Formats: sequence, structure tokens, C-alpha cells
Amino acid sequence: HNSIALCYSSTGLIEQVAQDAITFFKTGKRQHRDVVGPDYYHIMPQDVFCDCECEACAAARGPRGPHGEIDWLNTTSVWKFTDAVARRVAQECPGKFISQCAYYDYAGFPEGLDLATNILCGPALGIRTAWVNPDCHEITEYRKWVAAFPGRMGTIWVYPCFPNEGAE
Repeated sequence: HNSIALCYSSTGLIEQVAQDAITFFKTGKRQHRDVVGPDYYHIMPQDVFCDCECEACAAARGPRGPHGEIDWLNTTSVWKFTDAVARRVAQECPGKFISQCAYYDYAGFPEGLDLATNILCGPALGIRTAWVNPDCHEITEYRKWVAAFPGRMGTIWVYPCFPNEGAE
């Protein structure tokens, strides 16, 4: 792959992303192709399997499942990063939110983390699978997010292409 892994434990990356959000909230200026709204600034990792291998990120990475699956592998590192950005933004822009997806290998609810109150969550679900098995791990995790984030579920991203896409 040609992707460059971002280091979610990097204080420099945390500060840069927070500053991009703060700049938007204070001036309306978008730094990149930011996904924004009047009261939120969306951040999201790359949609590729490419992990930072530094000691801090590797230590935060969860184990692979018994069959090599990557479910929730980066939940801790991505949500710690999101929390750090949100807390930094809250210092200068009270009432503004950082939005993040619960997706792919960071979709699991981050047990044991006390996430900032200015985080909005947008779970991503392979929704066709859920109808077949309403107790599947995606729906189980979604229920945890809903219980922990009342009023802060900003979006829900659905992927009606699964499981077809993998099979085709």
C-alpha cells in the first residue's frame, strides 16, 4: 500500500487537527476538504488498513480476533486521539463539537475511556447484515454507543452493500 500511517498518539498531530477545527470555528475558514457544520468539525482516520507502529500506538492497539479479524483493533488509539482533539477544542470554542465515526477497526465502544462531552459519534453499520442477525457485534456495539452518548449520536452511516460486495 502507498498510505502513510498517522500517529494518533502524536501531540503534534493532535494539536494540528485541533487547531484546524479551532480556526474553522473562529473564522469559518476550512483548511482542507473538511467536513463541517456550524457547530461541528468532523475528523476521521484514513479508510485503509495502515497502522502507526510507534510504541504508544502499538500498545493501544487491541488484539486481533481468534480468526485474525480486525474488529475494534484501533478503538483505543482513535478514540483517545478524538478525545484529546475535542478537549483542546473545548478550551477555545465552548459549545462546538468534534464529530467522529465509529467505523471499521475503531467501531467498538471505547470501554474505560471518559470521552469529552463535545464529541458527536456517527456509527457505521453494515445494515443488511443486522436484519439477518439483530444481535450481531455491530448492533451490540451500536447499542453501547447509544446508551453512553444520549443526544450525541450525530449521524449513522449505513453500508447496504455488505455482505454482497465481499461475495461479488
